[in-house]
Amino acid sequence: MNFKTIIFKSIFFASLLLGIASCGDDDESPSVTGEANVRLLAVDVESNEIIIKNFGDASIDVSGFYICNLKSYAQLNTLTTEDLTLDPDETVSLDRTLDVNASDVALYFNNDGFASADNLADFMQYGADLGANGRIDVAVTKGIWTAGDFVEGNVEFDYTGNGSENGVSLWNTAGERGSSNVRIASVDPSTDGITLKNFGTASTDISAYQFCARKSYTALSSLTSEDLNLDPDEEITITFSINDHSSDVGLYSTGGDFTNADVMLDFIQYGDDIGVDGRVNVAVTKGIWSEGDYINGVGPYDYSGNGEENGLANWDVTEQGEANVRLFTVNPASDEVTLKNFGNASKDISSYWFCIRFSYNEVSTLSATSGNFILAPNEEITISVTVDDTSSDVGFYNTNSFASASAMDDFMQFGGSGIGRETVADTKGIWSAGDFVDSSGPFSYTGDGTTNGVSTWQ
Repeated sequence: MNFKTIIFKSIFFASLLLGIASCGDDDESPSVTGEANVRLLAVDVESNEIIIKNFGDASIDVSGFYICNLKSYAQLNTLTTEDLTLDPDETVSLDRTLDVNASDVALYFNNDGFASADNLADFMQYGADLGANGRIDVAVTKGIWTAGDFVEGNVEFDYTGNGSENGVSLWNTAGERGSSNVRIASVDPSTDGITLKNFGTASTDISAYQFCARKSYTALSSLTSEDLNLDPDEEITITFSINDHSSDVGLYSTGGDFTNADVMLDFIQYGDDIGVDGRVNVAVTKGIWSEGDYINGVGPYDYSGNGEENGLANWDVTEQGEANVRLFTVNPASDEVTLKNFGNASKDISSYWFCIRFSYNEVSTLSATSGNFILAPNEEITISVTVDDTSSDVGFYNTNSFASASAMDDFMQFGGSGIGRETVADTKGIWSAGDFVDSSGPFSYTGDGTTNGVSTWQ
């Protein structure tokens, strides 16, 4: 055996012994380092809380992580005072204001680029697809969310995956947040009192709401100093000047464009169809009122629906009232007759008739020089109709049964007696046979709506 052989064998045995020693130390060697995996665990919109969890098997300091919702960014160490070093399976709660209707919630490793998929740790969105208003494009690029997906609801959401699973199907929701539903509950023209009620299941601040009556607009916050945050089933009565006899009342969620049906919340009109003088056209467009409808009677007017029902059929009148339309002036020189409603309820007179010296005209076929055919209490209408300049009778009928005393509502005659329908008026007891107004006109009724006969004309 030469020297080289001795050296080689020495090295070989030394190596063999070293190897045996090394194998014997395996159990005492350090294990491989684990990996953290921080994910969104819960999103609570009602309490403005986001919970994150470390699903990994190594601890991690998340103080430099960021939350991004609706492209608004906040570092985690500004959202909690808790320890932000998360051990495996540990969670931490973050205080973060969340949109009550819809938002995305993105968790980033840091602020080195919120458009970077590599920097995105987790993502979810709820209520709607926010599109470019959020960071869904980044989540889609990363492969953890599908374009257009969102968790339905807007209350509380919980991740149900194991930390390695992604997407909308891994999120459960506690359901929809309650919604407010503020409606007009009562209108009292005599006191200018309008009562609003929240028929919904969530509170709402109505201070920015507006009343609109006959195109007069006022924000509710300027009408009362009371608390305008209405809880479910809560009512508030607000004083707002409205016409005693006829008006519309519109409730809007905001001021500005009162022709916009989207911001009209409720509507009524009473005493008359005021048409273009109000906002009935907006209510018709919204589908909550029918054209031409109005609540008749004196009021107060009370809504009897459940908060979801609309229209005239859902309104009750405390005092129905009664119309009393009478001849008010007769002007033979201008061929005009003025009618006045002395009653306390409105009346549509378009189907009424004049009988003047046996000449018959339905009111709707004649032209009104002022007023309209729906007469609210104390309202007048002047109608063009031929009247003899020298002598005539003027009969006003609710139907075309001209020989019927019950169909005759009023009567006068001038320049002579025995003209036309004097006998019908005498039978009804509102004119005495042989009486006539002896002057050249025009003629004016001086009574109060309850008195009759020649002595009430001058």
